[in-house]
Amino acid sequence: MLWLTLLLVLLWTPSALSGVVSTTVPIIPAGSSVATINAAIVAASTASDPYYRTVRLAAGTYTITTPIVMKANVTLQGDGEGRTVLLLGDAANVTVIQNVAADAPADIVVSNLTIDGNGTNQTSTVDGISFSSAVRPVARNVTFQNISRRGVFVEKSDYARVTGN
Repeated sequence: MLWLTLLLVLLWTPSALSGVVSTTVPIIPAGSSVATINAAIVAASTASDPYYRTVRLAAGTYTITTPIVMKANVTLQGDGEGRTVLLLGDAANVTVIQNVAADAPADIVVSNLTIDGNGTNQTSTVDGISFSSAVRPVARNVTFQNISRRGVFVEKSDYARVTGN
């Protein structure tokens, strides 16, 4: 048994590790821009491995000035309600998270975060999440606060689920 252990130690070199693929899903740091989040969503939507189709947002606050645009087969996951906060910027007057209806996306998931609509600092009504012409969209464990219109708006979508909100 000792000889087998020694053989494994000799064969296990740093060069043998060079082909190892990381299994860590990148985490978007707090304070990152909407452009950074949207770029991560686009990248995740083209990932061949379903594991990499999750965009994780670290705990902290993200100021939203333009919509976060979801793509098919992507999960946007925060670090927990009250821990990851999407705060709509003053006078942004936009839906915080939406999809492009013409894309007819399937399997969009938004989970484990808080959306703060900053209602007193908007000049028009806004939605927290808008799913339009989507298939199986999910909003799970999302807290909505200071939203001037609707927390989740679903239209022309099939099998939508809103749970734990």
